[in-house]
Amino acid sequence: MWMDVTGATEPSKPIADPWIGLSSDVIDRFLDVVCLERSISRAERRGMLEDLQGLDGWMVRSFGHTLVTARANELRAYFAIRVSQRRRVRLLARLMRSLHLFYEYLQKSGCREDNAAEALPLWSPRMPRAWAARILTALPLRAASPL
Repeated sequence: MWMDVTGATEPSKPIADPWIGLSSDVIDRFLDVVCLERSISRAERRGMLEDLQGLDGWMVRSFGHTLVTARANELRAYFAIRVSQRRRVRLLARLMRSLHLFYEYLQKSGCREDNAAEALPLWSPRMPRAWAARILTALPLRAASPL
């Protein structure tokens, strides 16, 4: 239910994502913090920035909300797309690590109560690509909308 400035309510109108337009700032703050805490290199920071900005843009285009408010099934769908695009294993592992660290940060900083990436497995760069299909099918979550 939403309330306009006059106080009228209408149950059918969805509430807009308050993070639209702010998610890039959240990503930047996250990267500043994680780089200091974990001594992440500039190259890895750029890669993580690319991962998170890519997910944010995809979330806005596909679901109308940002990566800050993403659900686990949407993260799984994004990862499945990256696997289907035959991304290198090293890049898929970085994406998974980026997601885990970002949602941990959101939870610790009070932006979210849950960790949307918690159900996603960490993927090592040493894992063979064939394991990606096994990882994806082992997850119980399904995408919320067609890709």
